[in-house]
Parts: sequence; structure tokens; C-alpha cells
Amino acid sequence: MSSRTRRILALCTSHHLLDNPEETEETPETENADIQQIRDRSRWRKRNPQHWKVNVERRKRSDCLPYTIKKKDQPGKAPKPIVCDRCRFKCTSKITETQRGELCACYWSLFDFKRQKDFILTRVKSCVPERRRSRTGEGCERSDSKQYFFMVDGEDVRVCQAFFLKTLCISNVAVFNAFKSKDGFGCYVGEDLRGKHEPSNKTKPQEIAFVKQHIDSFRKVPSDYCRSTTQRQYLDPTLSISKMYALYREEWEKKQVMGQEQGNDGDTTGEKKKGPVSFITYKRVFGEDFNLSFFQSEEG
Repeated sequence: MSSRTRRILALCTSHHLLDNPEETEETPETENADIQQIRDRSRWRKRNPQHWKVNVERRKRSDCLPYTIKKKDQPGKAPKPIVCDRCRFKCTSKITETQRGELCACYWSLFDFKRQKDFILTRVKSCVPERRRSRTGEGCERSDSKQYFFMVDGEDVRVCQAFFLKTLCISNVAVFNAFKSKDGFGCYVGEDLRGKHEPSNKTKPQEIAFVKQHIDSFRKVPSDYCRSTTQRQYLDPTLSISKMYALYREEWEKKQVMGQEQGNDGDTTGEKKKGPVSFITYKRVFGEDFNLSFFQSEEG
């Protein structure tokens, strides 16, 4: 008897014991732990976005720690130095450097793109300009004037634009985009469009569909050992993922030849023709979209 068959029989036996508590002396807590362990068992590595490097660096940025983006090291977010001696609001005398650091940390700790824009909209007010300069030549006059505030000790303290932007360590573009997508209730309704474009090397849906169709073409048999406890099906023992991928490439080449004979090069989308999907993509589809394995006989 092969080691694989022994594991299947052991799994079936554990399910049988769990379904019949009177035949075992295990406690309910132990039974629940065993069931959870069986459910969590997976043949394929699962995605864990929290450990992705890009998300780790984003959390560092929100914590005002040094971070790396696009292979460039960036310092932690902190208020930039500014002198407001000539400012009519006397910003530096109203807000200390410690308070500026707390305001900056509060803004970046929001982490969410929309919450940061809402923070700006609640701290910046748009109003009609008190005075308008007479302009000669082409160009429109200024439509609005913005007033900047920080809440310190429960009170709104008006500051200048430069003090506001350098305290939060942002540019005027962030303020402009916030007001550009503001609704009638003063809330931000836009979306973060960064990273939304489709990668040029992304596998097309029709290519994934052809891979699934090819995998479905193989004859499958259900498990003979634990049919009642698993939905996994088994393929011929002479097959492997590498052999299936080789057959897929042959099938793909035949499809291209047939398309050339029909005059459409095997592609009706009008896009640039690409080769077959990679082995990694084929293996990922096999593992994530199918519950298949390769049958092994009892003779080890």
C-alpha cells in the first residue's frame, strides 16, 4: 500500500471518528480543532495581501516611518519647516512643532484614500473671494478662495496655505482633487485611480477559459476511499501537470494553425497575438479552480 493511500485512509478514519463521538474519547474542543485543521489544509499557497511588500511599505508610510516606493527610499512623513513671520495669521505662534507633528501623524494614520480627502474637506473651506483683481487680456478670474484651518484644543485655528500643506506634508494637488470630486454635502465621492490600469502582460479571460476547457477534457474518476467526505476527483496516474501542460501547448498550436487556415490567425479580438500561457499560469488554474489530483494505485 502506497503512502498516499495510507494518508487517504487515515483522513477517512478521522472523519468517521468525528462523525461518531461515542467511538472516541476525545473532547469536543479536540474534535473542533481537528475539523478546523482538516478544513484549513490546502495543497496550494493562499494569497496573503497583508504580507505583500507594497502593503507593508504603505503601512510604514501611514505610521510616518521611512518607506520604499518604486525602488526609492523615502523619509517618514513629517511636517516640513516653515517660517511664518510675515504671515498675517502668525501660524507658527499659534501651533507648536509638537502639535504640527501630531496633526501630520493623524492625517497619515487615516491610511484610507477617501478618509484623507474627507479630512481635507473638513479643514479647508471654499468661499467667494472678497476682492477680485481686474485682469487684462485672456483668462478667467478666480472663482473661489480657500481658507485653511486646523483644530487645536477643540478650536479652529486659521492658518495660511503654505503652513497647512507643509504641516500635512502634502501638495496643493491633494486639495485640488478633493474639491474636484466633492458632492453637494461636502463629502468626497471620487475614487483612488492609482494602480487601476490593467497590466499589459495580464492573461486574457479567453486564454484562461481555454486552459479550463483543456483541463476539463481529461477523464476523471471520484475517490474510492472517502467518497462521502471529499469532492476531489482523480486523473489517470500516468498524467502529471507537466504532461498536461505539454498537451495543452500542442492543442494551442493546432488551434493557431486552424485559425490561420480560416484566415483569422486564431484570434477574433483584433489584439496582438500572444503565445500560450506559461506553465505557472496553467498550474495556478489547475490548483485554484479545480479539485483534482492524480490517482495512485495501492501497490507502492
